[in-house]
Amino acid sequence: MRGLPPDNDTILRLAKALGIHPPELLLVEAHRVTPQLKDVVTVMLSATKPPTKAEYEQVVKKIQGFLTHKKAKNTHK
Repeated sequence: MRGLPPDNDTILRLAKALGIHPPELLLVEAHRVTPQLKDVVTVMLSATKPPTKAEYEQVVKKIQGFLTHKKAKNTHK
């Protein structure tokens, strides 16, 4: 990202000064995390704040889908 300091420590200090919580989110936004790790880091960092209503509803839908699939699979035995 253009205009950011070259080292991650300075970016983290900048994030803290700007009140970004957790500060590591700025590393993700600055593309300082490899693409393979971006999703993992984003999920881990999101665990530091409560889920939004949309995130909560998405998780509930996934769990319901899993349980429905499992129940349907067990009835076919």
